[in-house]
Amino acid sequence: MPLLKMDVEAVSTVQQQLLAARRTMDGHASTLNSLVQGMVGSTWVAPGAEKFREEFSAWLTSTRALLEALEQNGQRLGQEITKWQDEAQTY
Repeated sequence: MPLLKMDVEAVSTVQQQLLAARRTMDGHASTLNSLVQGMVGSTWVAPGAEKFREEFSAWLTSTRALLEALEQNGQRLGQEITKWQDEAQTY
């Protein structure tokens, strides 16, 4: 049987970093979205501005999907930690 091991503290730190990074990046994406929405149509009025807004919107949608995946990875890591701790109690 292979040796199984988990440094729960280290893995928990990684989980916390994943979730914190997700929150930080989501905040940056929201800030950028506000800036772009405020810019297009006020400080930038041109056909290129609307095209830029559309492209930015597509980027934002993709980014939010990736951030959701990052959140799910963080949650999954938390589940693995709990599973490991529960299993360790049986020994």
